[in-house]
Formats: sequence, C-alpha cells, structure tokens
Amino acid sequence: MAALKVEITSTETVKPSSPTPNHLRTHKLTILDQTAPPAYVPLCLFFPRRRDSSYDQDSFAESLKDSLSNTLNVYYPLAGRYRDDFSIDCNDAGVDLVRARVGCHLSDALGQETVDEDRLLPLLPCRPQGRRVDSDGELVLLAVQVSFFECGGLSVGVCCWHGVSDACTLACFLRTWSGFAMKIMVS
Repeated sequence: MAALKVEITSTETVKPSSPTPNHLRTHKLTILDQTAPPAYVPLCLFFPRRRDSSYDQDSFAESLKDSLSNTLNVYYPLAGRYRDDFSIDCNDAGVDLVRARVGCHLSDALGQETVDEDRLLPLLPCRPQGRRVDSDGELVLLAVQVSFFECGGLSVGVCCWHGVSDACTLACFLRTWSGFAMKIMVS
C-alpha cells in the first residue's frame, strides 16, 4: 500500500488563553515521570464527514485552535518546557498545531482489513520515538495535527511527551478539549 500523501498547510504555536499564575509556574515531576521512556504518547482520532452537515475547514480549524487554547489553561504544564529532569517550567511557551491536507479519502486510508501503522505516521505531528523542538531548541511537550481528507473527513493526531502524560492523562485532556470545542462550535 502506498504512503499517504500529506501536505502540511500551516504550523503555529497555540498558547493558553490566559497566563499561568506565578504559584503554578513550576511543575515537579514524579519519580515515575522522571523515569518514563523518552518518547511521545501518540494518538490519532478519525472523524468521517457527516452526511447531514457541511463545514468550513478554516472556521472549524479556528474553533479547534481556540478550544485548545482554553484547554491549556487547565492542562498548563503541557504548554511549558522542561526545566530539568525534575520539573517543567510552566512558561506558556505553547503547543504546536499543524494543519494538513491528505490526498485521499478517509476510507482509502482506513478501509483495509488491517491498517499499517507506519502508513498512518504522516497523520501525527511527530514521530513517537522522535523529538519535536521549538525555535529555541526546547522540547515541545504537546503537538497536534489536524488533517483534512478529500472526502471532508478529518483526523486529529496528538503526540504528548511521556514524561508529562500517560494514556489516561491524554484521554482526560482530549475529553476536556472536546468539551471546550463543543461549546465554541455550538455558540
């Protein structure tokens, strides 16, 4: 099966919608966090286009960005940077948000009986075993990629540094983000 043709259309840094209070600026890592493998916890969610709705990709992406900014107020360490092996500087440096277009339909990417995980790697903002750094060379703790398919479906790929998040924390983060997104999209 051929690799997915994914074209990155934009990359930006999303910061929390309000600054982290001074008394929360240092997040201490637990011993488990300190010994976590140096990798990202990856997750890719897929959403088919609903037949009864149409949406503008730009306004939809803007809603996701705004709701992500609100979510970072709750999960403020994810918008910070590693200070050392024992703590995170919750400095509101932000998370990477990547927008992309995929040159096929969602059913073409997922329609096989078994899906080759390596084929789906372009739908993630970084490789799980890699390191995504900002313009200052500092490790980005959370990166998101929203990929729009030709059919109107989309995927949301998330990579969160294992030193600050496990699968359970990532699931809670996504639930909070989706709640903020629904409020924005309904209003």
